[in-house]
Amino acid sequence: MNSTIRVDYDHDNYVGGHAISPVIKISLDKSSDDVRDKLLRTFFESLGHASNWLLVKFEGEDKYGRSLITLSPVSPDRLKYNSEQMTDCIGIAGQGDRF
Repeated sequence: MNSTIRVDYDHDNYVGGHAISPVIKISLDKSSDDVRDKLLRTFFESLGHASNWLLVKFEGEDKYGRSLITLSPVSPDRLKYNSEQMTDCIGIAGQGDRF
């Protein structure tokens, strides 16, 4: 089996005329039987086909030196908590509502 996942990297991404961080775009083939395609489809379908916030956690390396990265959806009941963590992390706590 061959995966049909297509990943593109857009380093010149603009929203509303403002440059934002690089974006990774994933194209999934709905008819692929490859287990990797099915796993990604299931993950994204679990988000309800709507835009969502994801938490990206860098967890070091495995015993082979490969980077371990976890992507997980942020549930609506955790948005306030996660936004406070992000605000604290970048040092703008107490500077008004910037988000």
